[in-house]
Order: sequence, then structure tokens, then C-alpha cells
Amino acid sequence: MTSSISPSICKLPRLSQHHHRRLEGHFRSHSALYFQLALRPNPRSHRNRITGELPSDIGRVHRLTVPNITDNLISGKIPPSITNLSSLMHLDLRNNRITDEIPRDFGQLTMLSRALINRNQIEGTIPDSISKIHRLADLALSLNWLSSTIPESLGRMAVLGTLNLDSNRISGYISASLLASSVSNCPDL
Repeated sequence: MTSSISPSICKLPRLSQHHHRRLEGHFRSHSALYFQLALRPNPRSHRNRITGELPSDIGRVHRLTVPNITDNLISGKIPPSITNLSSLMHLDLRNNRITDEIPRDFGQLTMLSRALINRNQIEGTIPDSISKIHRLADLALSLNWLSSTIPESLGRMAVLGTLNLDSNRISGYISASLLASSVSNCPDL
């Protein structure tokens, strides 16, 4: 399927999920309604050729819980408004062209258990606020352009079991708290 999909399709009362194999098109970055269609509470919008940026008003789509837009051509930054998604449990943005930094307030996503943002072009530092996500078990940030050091606070996260940071520009040392933590996949630097 190619072309644009009208945001009015979101008004269909019985639309809860949609399945598609080859959706191609461009996000209308000004419209959270289109994003709501493409990423219902349990979306399956991966392995398509969706282009464009994540909508700046994505934080208004409060029903999002498990967006999976892996293996697309999404570019631009992760909008700061994403931190308003209080029900977000699993964020899968792997293998896109996302740039810029992870929002500083990323730690406001308190329900998040998995953040898979690897294989993008994200720059900057790992926000210390991530350590405030007490349910976060998996954090994948490998194959990006992250720099600076690993926040020591990541080692104090009780349920963090997997931390992938390889193939970045991270420097410095791995804190004793991280080495002593329950993280099973300690970063390769």
C-alpha cells in the first residue's frame, strides 16, 4: 500500500488493530491522529518503508502502550512530548534514521519496561533521568553516536537486566555499581 491515509480513518469506532505487510508512506508530522492510526495501543508497523519524522505532538496519543516501528526509514528526533505518554510500556524504534538526542526527561516514562532504540544515529549523552524508570528491564542503545560517559545511576536500577551500549562513542570507565549490578549484558566499550 502506498500513498497517504486520511487521519479521519481514526474515527472508525471498531478499529483497534490493523495488520499490513508493506505500508509505504510519509508520517504527517503535524498530526497525532495519523500516528494513532499507524500505532494503535499494540501496533505492528514494523518492516515497512514509513518515512518522515515522529510527530511532534506524539505525547497527545495517550493510548500508546507498545509502539513498534522497527525497520522503517523514520528520521528526525525523538520528540520531547513522548515523555507525556504515561502508559508507554515498550518503545521499539530500532533500525531507523533517528537523530539528535534522547529527551532529557525520558525518565518520566515510568511504566516503560523496554526501550529499544539501537541502530539509529542518536547523538549526545545518555540522560541520567533514565535511572528513574524503575520498571526498565531492557535498554538497547547500541550502534548510535552516543558520547560522554555511562551514567553511574544505571548501576542502581533494580530490574535492569540487559544494557546494550556497544558501537557508540562512549568514553570513560564503567562504574563499580554497574559492574556489581544484575545487568547480564554489560557494555563493550
